[in-house]
Amino acid sequence: MLTPRACLVLLGLLASPVLAEVPTGFQETRYPSSALTPATGLAWAPDGSGRLFILNKDGHVDGG
Repeated sequence: MLTPRACLVLLGLLASPVLAEVPTGFQETRYPSSALTPATGLAWAPDGSGRLFILNKDGHVDGG
């Protein structure tokens, strides 16, 4: 007889992975760059200019 823990492990292995979907009205863009490796945060400028600010791990903010 399977223990409850073994049953949970078995159910976890049988469950199909669920992929995240981009919500309607949003666009996903990938930026392959080693310059973004230390990035810890991203924020769009609230003035509608389309600028993207990138917060690096060292505290430096990139954006234009």
